[in-house]
Amino acid sequence: MDDPMATNQCDDGWFGPAVATESCRGGFDFTVLFESTILAVTPSACFLLLAPLRFFQLSKQSPKVISSSLRMATLIVLLVVVKTRHIGGHALFAGTALEFVAALAAVTLIDLEYFRSIRPSSLTSAYLSVTLLLEIARTRTAWLLHDDPLYPACLSASLAMRLILLTLQNVEKKRWLLQKAEKLSDESIGGPFNRGFFVWLNGLLRQGYTALLSGNELPHIHEKLSSQDLSKSFEAAWENCNQNRKNALMLAIVKCLRWEIIGIAVPRLAVIGFSVAQPFIVGRVVDVLQETDSFSLDMGYGLIGATAIVFIGIAVTRALYEHLGFRATTMIRGGLMALVFQHMMDLPLGSTDESSAMSLMGSDIEMLAEYFNSTVCETWANVLQLGLATWLLKTQVGAVCIAPIVIVISNDAILAGTNISE
Repeated sequence: MDDPMATNQCDDGWFGPAVATESCRGGFDFTVLFESTILAVTPSACFLLLAPLRFFQLSKQSPKVISSSLRMATLIVLLVVVKTRHIGGHALFAGTALEFVAALAAVTLIDLEYFRSIRPSSLTSAYLSVTLLLEIARTRTAWLLHDDPLYPACLSASLAMRLILLTLQNVEKKRWLLQKAEKLSDESIGGPFNRGFFVWLNGLLRQGYTALLSGNELPHIHEKLSSQDLSKSFEAAWENCNQNRKNALMLAIVKCLRWEIIGIAVPRLAVIGFSVAQPFIVGRVVDVLQETDSFSLDMGYGLIGATAIVFIGIAVTRALYEHLGFRATTMIRGGLMALVFQHMMDLPLGSTDESSAMSLMGSDIEMLAEYFNSTVCETWANVLQLGLATWLLKTQVGAVCIAPIVIVISNDAILAGTNISE
């Protein structure tokens, strides 16, 4: 089997990222050095950085699932992936070693995640999904480069095993849970694809379409929306904060919901990334369609795939971050209402007007929840997206890109002055 680094006609020894000429592998491929560094090292390094955090979280959890045939099948397929992935030569030893360490970490994490989590692992599912897409490009390059089919066949087998592993990894563990699954919501036990595409709602929609729903037939809500748990967490956060400082209540809410805020930030950043990639994809498609010369059929398929990934990514990540944002807003309403009600019950009889407390539980809490959603969930992301959009506009029109920002700020100032005068 020839070493892919020895093929100099395509400049595979250079970083690239694209091949040198259009005659090389159809003019639509990455260099071997780029695939062996960026496509191999980056996902493995990110997974190894995040895996210890997940190990630490799972170490504090008690076993929640009994052993089953699903666990054994997953481990067998995972070991096959590790074996087939590292048969044959690679361009860089560092990338191979890092991939092997990441595979061993995945074996341990998947097995630990099976016993101590009620849902499929989001981290390993994301790692397998990303590497699955990147392995398609590497497998194609291997088939185009090698005369000996052994190494490309091993990569193809590894690719198929990764797909099977990703499927097994997202099988729900409802039937093997130690606690009664009837007390858990469908969202809580669903995997990342189930929650990302809102598959867990299909049962409710189907039931509502075929019959008239009653209160007893509605499914359980997410455990994080439990009023009892929200009351305890908000009360503890309020008692432990400095209540005399400015914006003490907002800071207490942010501290109480810090993990929810981080969970919202991840899909929000993904939305920004896909949104920034969208004009590049559209511009490239327009350029290709305007070309009079014939272009590679592989390039056309590649643009179709890239467009599908970008637009599906925007839809899924936007729906996910809005869902998490609305859930956090609902948690604020439930926690603050319980906190205000508990404080009202602790006051001496007749010391306050009941109507004022009810007003605080209604309009003021609603205003605070909306302020949280617009400030914590949207403001920072909109500022970041505005900066990136301005930079993209600058690359096309130059310094004139500042004109829309000036117009928007001027209009806001005029509207603010008009409201104040009224």
